[in-house]
Amino acid sequence: MEVMDVVKKFHRKIDYDAHKSCDVKYPSANDCIECCSKPYFEQVNIDYTCAQKRKLYVARYAPAYISEVYSAFKVTSRNYAKELSKKSEIKVASIGGGPGTDIAGFKKWILTNIGEDNDIDTIKFLRVDIHKDWDDVSPELVNLYNSTDIEFEYKKIVRDITQKPINSQSFKSFDVIMMSYILSEINSKDIEKAANHISEAISGKTLLVINDRPQDEVIQKIDQFIIALGGINPKIVEPTETDHCGESYPDEIFKAVGATIFRKSRRYNVLIEK
Repeated sequence: MEVMDVVKKFHRKIDYDAHKSCDVKYPSANDCIECCSKPYFEQVNIDYTCAQKRKLYVARYAPAYISEVYSAFKVTSRNYAKELSKKSEIKVASIGGGPGTDIAGFKKWILTNIGEDNDIDTIKFLRVDIHKDWDDVSPELVNLYNSTDIEFEYKKIVRDITQKPINSQSFKSFDVIMMSYILSEINSKDIEKAANHISEAISGKTLLVINDRPQDEVIQKIDQFIIALGGINPKIVEPTETDHCGESYPDEIFKAVGATIFRKSRRYNVLIEK
């Protein structure tokens, strides 16, 4: 199954008239699309307890967000990519990764950029999210880009990274940590707390990929976070007006969901070494 197959599947499940009888929609939203997008643009934390909103999220954003994460991994140093390819087991944390777009982006990269001459047997993913309600959509996304040669294992925890570390008995440290559109939602005064909790999950060498909004205040948070982790000289992928995600929507779905087709994020790729 391809990502556009997933988009089509969720499009068929969306009730585009649900807003007419909804008592919990975003106050200034006129329909479900605006309920999904307005909090984002008004920098208000989005409540994903609504099943309708989760389906819209996939149909509207998944192709672009997967592509953003994939492009962030494409600038990974050849040396570290080779190190990963020689591991029998890779442990990956997806923070704020409830929907599964980060995992899909990483899997696409690992399968298209790591040669056949690799020693990877298993990749273990830990999804960390403050929202508990993504399990009705995430299986469709995390199971994209599967391989018969690699076993993929998935675990999820509900956690606020400003309050607790993410490591556990099963995942003491990680080879890769991904953070998409999460630091922008954290209060500036809590960035150091989040960095301290993430630092406990850094192995001797961990690749950190951050994918987030390009606004100045968000960039400041990201810079603060990377410095707190000891990151040096991150590789940065800047958005452009022609940075297309590479997927084509059917006209009907494009208009219905107000699809995002351009990669609009600022992406960071930095190797953290202890």
